[in-house]
Amino acid sequence: MKNHFPPKPEILKELGISEDEYFRCCFASLDKWSRRKDLPEVMEFGEMPVEIRGYVFQLKDISTLEHRCSPAPEPYLAAYQAFLSSALDAARDLSHPHGPTTKEQLHDLLEALHNIPGFINNYGGWFVHENLLKELKRYDDKWADENLSLTRMLGDYLK
Repeated sequence: MKNHFPPKPEILKELGISEDEYFRCCFASLDKWSRRKDLPEVMEFGEMPVEIRGYVFQLKDISTLEHRCSPAPEPYLAAYQAFLSSALDAARDLSHPHGPTTKEQLHDLLEALHNIPGFINNYGGWFVHENLLKELKRYDDKWADENLSLTRMLGDYLK
């Protein structure tokens, strides 16, 4: 494997690797490496290798990419802002000490919601509607009922 440090945009372009593909591979590598028990103690988080099509980059070099930090476009911006507020109200209701909700359900709800601020403020890369919808659907597949369905709630705001 060839090493390219740092992966500047022109290198990615030359290799035919899109910025979105690079970020997807970074997240996949982060997940893979976070599960390993044999990491050298001297390896810092940013030194984690990221492999894309036989090329290896370091995670710390993500910052060298000119990643867009632009808000989500309409109608997503307003819909997700209103949805997040309603979903957090639902989380508050579910967390009531005398309610029947389990910690697992509350955890799954917050897991489904935690990337929405990134989507609202840093649209692009992994932060696109389709990816967040998959996370909301994962929650709904396990927990949705007549009172709370995240995909239905978001759909109402997107109308």
